[in-house]
Amino acid sequence: MNAEEDSEHEMDELLAPMVDGLSGALCLLVLVATVFMVSALNKIYKGYIEQQFKGSVVLINEKNIYFWGLISLTEIDLIKINKVPKSVSGKKLVFRIYIDRRTKNYKQVYTSNVIRLNQLIGSGSETISFKEGTEVGCGSPKNCVYWEYE
Repeated sequence: MNAEEDSEHEMDELLAPMVDGLSGALCLLVLVATVFMVSALNKIYKGYIEQQFKGSVVLINEKNIYFWGLISLTEIDLIKINKVPKSVSGKKLVFRIYIDRRTKNYKQVYTSNVIRLNQLIGSGSETISFKEGTEVGCGSPKNCVYWEYE
């Protein structure tokens, strides 16, 4: 070996511990990032589970749908609701959605239910609208949907 090769070999030997340390630090950084991502996904999943579909009670004659969490309608319920006239004497059908303000994540539950109801019932209809309801309109402190004409 000549002097130049010896010098390169010594430099490699001097840099080897630094490279090992940097690669170890990079592995640790990736591990920590993965742990944070998994814990964040766990929180998101738990939030979704809390708002699962827990069933609904449809009372067509009273113009009410009572539900817990997110609205869940059976095919029979959808058929009954779709038989409700979309307009009467030029007035449009308005679905009013009431979510008890004490409900955890009130705004997200409300928004999720508006989107869900629109998918189930009002998708593409210009004669149906959705508005925020009141406890008085529901006749109960439970979460509900009721409809009227405006």
